[in-house]
Amino acid sequence: MNCYNHPNKPAIGFCKSCCKGLCSDCATALPNGLACRNTCEDRVNLINQIIDNNQKVITAANVQVRSSGLFVLIMGIVFCLFGFLPLLLSGSTSTIAMGILGLFFVAFGVIRLIKKSQYYPTAK
Repeated sequence: MNCYNHPNKPAIGFCKSCCKGLCSDCATALPNGLACRNTCEDRVNLINQIIDNNQKVITAANVQVRSSGLFVLIMGIVFCLFGFLPLLLSGSTSTIAMGILGLFFVAFGVIRLIKKSQYYPTAK
């Protein structure tokens, strides 16, 4: 493959922004890729910044998924206590619906904590 701007020179890589083949005269090496000199450098820097920000967002999303599962599990246990404890102590069935709802919360919380997150961990 040859350079987009200099068809007689071999390309050393592709611009991360426009994907054109670049020779050593046309390429600028940036921390995470090549860019067209004086043309795509700002855009490639922006692309790299977006990728770095996405890694932070994915990490935060994983934390939110886990903490929401833990919250639902705890609330399910509380609902089960208030729903089934009167049944066990006095035989009253007036709060059994709350206990059944608590069982659903517990099941959902356990599934949420056991199931692998839908957001994949980032590689640094």
